[in-house]
Amino acid sequence: MKKKEIISCKAAAKLMSLSCERRLTLREQVALKSHLAVCETCRYCQKQIKGLQKILPRYLKAVQSHLPPPELSLSSAAQQRIIQNLKAAGA
Repeated sequence: MKKKEIISCKAAAKLMSLSCERRLTLREQVALKSHLAVCETCRYCQKQIKGLQKILPRYLKAVQSHLPPPELSLSSAAQQRIIQNLKAAGA
């Protein structure tokens, strides 16, 4: 039986990207999991991708409704400071 090598970081990155678009085949899943078991950098990358996948729908919904997410909105105090500065500058 031929011993299989662990895939490269480049191949792992490609599989992580593909996993965002479609379900990986069993062979792809095994190859990626094997690589992630030995590569801390790619595990970190995978964690970041999973985090983005979790929050992206919320931001997409906000963009579609043309409203910024609450944490991106300016406080009323900040809005007032901007208005005062614009008036002071003659804008």
